[in-house]
Amino acid sequence: MDLRSIEMQSSSSSSSSSSSSSSSTFSASGVSENDEATEGERHAHLFVYSGGNKAGMLDADIKKQQQVIYESSKGSLFIGRAENADKNVDAKVNSLQQKLAMMTAMEQTKYTSLAQKRITVDVESKRSFERQCVVLDMDAFYANVELRDRPELADKPVAVGGGMITTSNYVARKFGVRSAMPEFIARKLCPQLIVLPCDFTKYTAVAAQLRAVIAEYDPRFKAGSLDEVYFDLTDAVRAKLALENDGSLAPSSLEDERACAVHMVDEIRARIREATGGCTASAGIANNFLLAKVCSDKNKPNGQYSLEPMSRSGVLDFLQYLPTRKIGGIGKVLEKILAAIGISTMGEVKSNLDKILFAFTPATAEFLLYSSLGVCSNEGKERVEVELPEGAVTRKHLSAERTFKPISQPHQLKEKVAEIAAMVEEDLVKENLWGRCVTLKMKKKTYEITTRSVTVTAYLQKASDIAHHVLQLLEAQLPIEIRLMGISISKFRGQVSDLDPGQQMLQKFFNKSPPPKINPASSSSSSSSSSSSSSSSSSSSSSSSSSSSSSSFSSSSFAMEDEGVDWNVYASLSQGEPQENDEELAHEQAKQSFPTSSCSSSSSSSSSGSGKMIDVCHKYEVECPVCFSQLNGTVVLINKHLDECLGGGNSGGVEVKGSTTTSTTASKKRPASGSDKHDGKMTKFFKKAL
Repeated sequence: MDLRSIEMQSSSSSSSSSSSSSSSTFSASGVSENDEATEGERHAHLFVYSGGNKAGMLDADIKKQQQVIYESSKGSLFIGRAENADKNVDAKVNSLQQKLAMMTAMEQTKYTSLAQKRITVDVESKRSFERQCVVLDMDAFYANVELRDRPELADKPVAVGGGMITTSNYVARKFGVRSAMPEFIARKLCPQLIVLPCDFTKYTAVAAQLRAVIAEYDPRFKAGSLDEVYFDLTDAVRAKLALENDGSLAPSSLEDERACAVHMVDEIRARIREATGGCTASAGIANNFLLAKVCSDKNKPNGQYSLEPMSRSGVLDFLQYLPTRKIGGIGKVLEKILAAIGISTMGEVKSNLDKILFAFTPATAEFLLYSSLGVCSNEGKERVEVELPEGAVTRKHLSAERTFKPISQPHQLKEKVAEIAAMVEEDLVKENLWGRCVTLKMKKKTYEITTRSVTVTAYLQKASDIAHHVLQLLEAQLPIEIRLMGISISKFRGQVSDLDPGQQMLQKFFNKSPPPKINPASSSSSSSSSSSSSSSSSSSSSSSSSSSSSSSFSSSSFAMEDEGVDWNVYASLSQGEPQENDEELAHEQAKQSFPTSSCSSSSSSSSSGSGKMIDVCHKYEVECPVCFSQLNGTVVLINKHLDECLGGGNSGGVEVKGSTTTSTTASKKRPASGSDKHDGKMTKFFKKAL
C-alpha cells in the first residue's frame, strides 16, 4: 500500500474521530465549559508567565500560581488592557468557528483531498534523515552563571532580574517562579526568593565560551540567543567515522551517524561545562531544527534527547501527543484559537488539516501543515555559504530597552533617553555598526505599546545624535506617561538586503541611468540639520515587557509568535543570505517622496553609502519589461506603472512615449506566456539592469 493510501485511510478515520471530539463545547479561552475552573485558571491565558510549560516546573502548584497571578493583577490597568486584547482574539475565534460551521460536505471533501495531496506531494517529498541537527540550550543560563560565582546559593530559590524576572533557577521554579514574571508576583509565590541583578557583560563572556566549543564542530553554527545555539553535526560526524574506518569514504549508515552524533553532543556538553566553570546545557538531536528544538526541552536540566527511530513513523509518533505550544512558533494566541476548535496536540492538528486549510490564512495553514508532520521546507539540504562583500552586515537591528515605574515628567523622560541611547552607542561601537533608522518604543501606563521611527540620511553611532532624534519623536507624543522605553537602530551601513533577487535587479536597473549633477555644497548632510527623514508609527498591546538589551521591536502574526526562536529561524539555517542592495536608501526615499508634486535635486538626492548618488525626482527613460512601452518618469512612477501593468491596470501615472493616455499601453499586447519574443525581451531587460 502506498503512502497516499495510508494517508487517506488515517485521515478518514481521524476525521470522523476528530469531528466527534470537536462537538464538545469549548469556550473562547480554550477551557471546556463542562469543566469547573477557578478564576485564576480562567484568566491564565492572559499572562505569558502563567502555567508550567517551562522545564523544572512539574512539581509546581500551577493552580496556586495562576490564582496568585490573578489576585495580584485584577483591577489593574494591565489586566484591563489584556482583557481588551483577549476580546479581539475571541472575535477571531468566533469568526473561525462560524466559518467552520458553514463548511459544506463538498468543501470538506475538497479540502480533505487537498490536504492529502499537500502531504504526499509537497511535504513528504521533502522529508529527509540525512542531517544531524542539534539545538543546545543552556539551563537557567543567567541564574546558573550567578550561582557559579555564588555557590552558597545553589540550594536556595534564586532569580535574576530587577522589576521583571529574566530567569530563575530550578529551586525557584518549584514555587511557580519563571521568566517574564513581575518580581512582586514572584515574591508572593516565593517569599524567600533571592533576586540578583543582571550582568550582561558576564553572560556575554560565558556565551562566547560555549560558542567557541561548538565552533570546533560546526563553524557555521547559528545563535538563537545568548544561551541557545543551532548547529549541524553531519560533516563532523562523517569525518570522524571516516577517520575511524582508516579514511574510507564509503557512506556509513544513518544509524551509525546518529549514534556518533549522540556521543559527540555528550562530549560537547561536557566540554561546555568545563569551559564555563560548571554551567550545564541540554540538547536535542533530530533530522531538522524544528524537531531538535522540541527535543532540547525533553531532558532538562543537564540532559539530551535524540529523536529515534529515524523514520516517518518515529516522527509522527513523537508528535502525536505533543502539546501545540511546544512547537516553536505557536504562542498563547494561536494555542487558544486551536483549543477553541478542539485541537490541543500536534496529532490533532494533523487529523484536522482539511479544516485548517479551509479556515486559516495560507501562511498559518502552511506552517501548521509542515509542523504537524515534523518537516522543514529545506530539510536534508546542506547549507550553502554565500560569499558576502567585505564589511557586509547581516544583522537587522540593535536595540536596548528598560522597564521602570511610570514616569511622565519631561526631565525624567529625557534622562531615560540619554541612558538608553548610551547603552545603544556602546553596543554599536562594540560591533562597529552605523545605522540611520532610529525607532523609539514606549509602553504606556495603560500597557499600550507605541513605536515611532525616523529614517535619516546620515549614519549614526553617537549617543548624542541618537538621543537628538529620539527626543524629537518623544516630544511629539507629550504629554505621556510610560513604564518602558526602548531605542532600536536599524538600516546599517553595508547591510545585506532583504529584497528578493528580482527586486534587487530592478533597483540596480533604476540606478543605471545617471542622475543630473548635484552641487556638492547643497548635498552635505548631518544627523541634525539636513537629514532627509521619514516617520512611521504603530500601536499594539502587550502583556509582557523585557529588560533585555537585545529585545526585538518587531511584531508578528499570531502564527509566528513565541517566547523562543520562531519558525523563520528553522527555514534560514540552511539558506544563503540575500545579496547586498546598494540602492536601498534611494528606494526608501523614493517611497517617502511619493506623491510629492515638486522637489529640488539638492533635497531629494542622497548617498547610498557606496558612493553612488540617486535623484528620486529625476525622470528616467526605460522600456517596460511587461508591455514593452517606452516610459519616462521617476523611480516611484515607473515602479507604480510596473505594478499596474502586471495587474492589467493603467500606466500608473508615468508618461508613455508617443501617447499621453493609457490606451497606448493597453494596445501593446503582452506576448503569450512562453513566447520567445517575450522571454528574450525580459532577459535583455534584466541583463541591462545588471
